[in-house]
This record gives sequence, structure tokens and C-alpha cells, in this order.
Amino acid sequence: MKRRKIKIIPILILLVVLAGFFLIGLLPKIRNKKLLNEEANEKINSTQPVILVKAIKTRDTTTIELPGEVRAFKETQIFARVNGYIKKWYTDIGTSVNNNQLLAEIETPEIDQQLAQTKASLSLAKANYDRISSVRIPGAVSKQEIDQARTSYEANLAIVRQTEAMLSFKTIRAPFAGIVTARNVDFGSLISPSNTIPMFKVEQIDILRTYVNVPQVYSSSITPGITTEVILEKFPEYSIKGQVARTAEALDPASRTLLTEIHVKNSDLKLRPGMYVQVRFKPAREGEVVFIPANTLIIRAEGTEVATLDKDNTVTLKEIKIARDYGKFLAIYSGINGDEWLVTNPTDKLTNGTKVNVVGKQQASFLQNTGDKK
Repeated sequence: MKRRKIKIIPILILLVVLAGFFLIGLLPKIRNKKLLNEEANEKINSTQPVILVKAIKTRDTTTIELPGEVRAFKETQIFARVNGYIKKWYTDIGTSVNNNQLLAEIETPEIDQQLAQTKASLSLAKANYDRISSVRIPGAVSKQEIDQARTSYEANLAIVRQTEAMLSFKTIRAPFAGIVTARNVDFGSLISPSNTIPMFKVEQIDILRTYVNVPQVYSSSITPGITTEVILEKFPEYSIKGQVARTAEALDPASRTLLTEIHVKNSDLKLRPGMYVQVRFKPAREGEVVFIPANTLIIRAEGTEVATLDKDNTVTLKEIKIARDYGKFLAIYSGINGDEWLVTNPTDKLTNGTKVNVVGKQQASFLQNTGDKK
């Protein structure tokens, strides 16, 4: 028994020593873990620092700038109406022409010969009619013969007049005053009414039409009569006044845009058909609009929101509808009233009821120099 007790004592001492070493290593780990948990809980329970900016409601005096395409006020392609050859042309591209000015002459030998033939037939028909109608002997000529002779004469006269009308197309004239912008014929060119390429193209450019596709969001503001400025991209300091003449009054279902026509006086001829320009509209607006900075947006799958702040520094998320995007700031037409304080640069951790710590407020300087450029 004594020997067994002597053997057990060293074992117990060894176990006690090992247990002591274990506790010495375990206790610091437990203490460190407790400290880390306390720090994590403190961070979770602490309020998030935020910077606020106030939404502003103001009268909408912004302008709208959209791309447009310049076209001639009048333009026409001139095709041949008779068969023949170009005898001579008098105007080339870039030539200013007056109304009814001669552009070219066509040589038509076939029609000339046809006219001579029809005139000969007319002379014969007239002579026959005169001879029959001059007979005064009763019963010598029937009424039917006289009617047939008169009908033959009138038919030949109609053919002559038709041929003469065709010959009037030998001369090609300008349908209105303008500029010749295309010439596709030369001396001796074969001309036919079946040609698909026009002989000339004439355009009136002292007054121009500018067409703009106005997006749906602006369409209600664009009405006939409002003034515009047409701006050349190459010369931004140069602009020409214009006026909205008409709109299509219906949106294109494919692009959701309203085709708008603007008339511009082009007395100095700096604008040319086919140019790409910017058109600045200045619509008269009666209502007010709410502006917010772009850095207040929260874009989620549920929609576009902003984080507003209540009196007790808790967050309330509100869904908004954007009317116009100006880049650094936005015009809002629903969702907020315009007197709310908004959280700038909001994080995904912000939810309804989140407590925050306001560390600063910004002024609404983003409202200055509003110009809508698209």
C-alpha cells in the first residue's frame, strides 16, 4: 500500500503542474476575447457619424440643352420628265439661284420629231374639217361626217398640245430661290424619267429648320412659340436665336421622344443643312422643383432612395422619382417635399430607424448655375 501511495503522489503532482500551466495559458485568451467582444459591441451600439445637406424647393428656371440636326427650310430633288441628252447646264453646286432660273437644257430629238408629226396630222385634220363644214349643198354631207371630222381635228389638237407640254420639260428651272447643293449631270448625259438619281438638288438655306428629339420628361415644357438658342459646337460663343414652330404632338413609341421643329433665320449663312448643333430651350415654367445633390442617392434593387433625418437623429428612407439629371445634382418630382435634411454619401448600413451622429451640415451651393445639358 505504501508503495502504491508513493507512486501516485508524483503523478498527482505532475497533473497539478500541468493544470496550472494550462490555466496560465487559457486565462489571457479568455480575457482578450472578452475585451474584443466588448469593443465590437461598443462599435455596434455607437451612432454613425454623418454629414447632412438640405433639399431645396425653388422655382424651376433651368434651361434644357439637347442635340439637334439642321435641315433646309425647303429642299427638292429635280428629276427629268423627258428622254434626251443634256445640251447645256448653267449652274453648279454652291450657286445661288432665283425662282424659275434656268438650270439646264435637254436635247430631245425624238419629241421634236413627234411634235412635227402631230402638227402635220393636225393640219390635215383641220383641212378636212374645214372642207366638210364649208359644204352648203343640202344633203351632200351628213351631220355624222361633220362630227367625225371635228372630233378628229380636236383629237389631233390635243395631241399637239400634249407634245408641246412635254417639250416644256426640255428646260430645267429652279422651283424656288435657294442654293444648288447637288449636280449629277454633265454635257451629253443620257436623261430619262426612269433615272433614280436626281439631276439637281436645290435647298433654301436663308431660313433653316432644326429638328430635336425631346425626351419625354421635358416634352410638357416644349410648346410652339418658346424661344431657343442654336449653338455651334465648334463656336460655343456663337449662337442664333430661333423659335419652336411646331411639335409632333405625339411621342415616338420607340424612343419616347417628341419631335420638335425650330425655325432659325440664317442671314449670315453660318449654319448649313446637315450640321449637328446644340439647341438650348428656355421654357416658361410656373411650378417649383426640389433639388438634391447626387451624392445623397441610395440605389437599390427596390428603387432609388434618400436617407432623411428625423428630429431625434434617426434615419428614414424615402423612395424618390427623378425628373432631371444635371450631373452633380438632381431635380425630384416626388418622394420628398424640399425641406428635409439628407444624409450625404450614405452607406448600405443605413436602414429605417438607424441612429446617427450629425458631425456637419453643408450649404446647398449646388443650385447655382443650373443648366440642363444632355
